[in-house]
Amino acid sequence: MFELVFENLKKIQIDRVFAYELIEGNRAWISQSKDTGIYRYFTMYPDSRSFGFSIFDLIEIIDGVNGFQYAVDKLAQVLNLNDLKDEWVEAQKK
Repeated sequence: MFELVFENLKKIQIDRVFAYELIEGNRAWISQSKDTGIYRYFTMYPDSRSFGFSIFDLIEIIDGVNGFQYAVDKLAQVLNLNDLKDEWVEAQKK
């Protein structure tokens, strides 16, 4: 799904290191957990600790919005899942 939200990730292969565009000098990669199947986006400065992000984290960072619900809504929009909205969640937003 990363490549659906972030056009520049379409050419990225799983577990292949590439230049991290948000912080100069950092490296990044996308991995899939063998246990859960969940994908995470990792970044690190060479010889440093790595940090993992979910697709929701990246949406918040790239769009400059601090809100998990915003990221959920944006992903639903990109994946055309707007018909699956939870009535209670929508009522709480209003």
